[in-house]
Amino acid sequence: FDSAEFENGEAEMPPDAHLYVFSDGIYEVRRPDSTVGTYEEFLPALAGAPSAVELIRIVRERTRAESFDDDVS
Repeated sequence: FDSAEFENGEAEMPPDAHLYVFSDGIYEVRRPDSTVGTYEEFLPALAGAPSAVELIRIVRERTRAESFDDDVS
């Protein structure tokens, strides 16, 4: 997008920290009742998952789907 603006920033990470960079496809998932998940609902799973693999498992369990409708990167 030509009109997009971005800011640079820095953050110090402790040695045992994990940094997750993800697209909206990991939390905007369609649930069995056809509603779509939100970022706010996703945060507890993100905070509690010990790994990216476990996080994807949690999200799949919530959606009860074998695959995602959107990109999950």
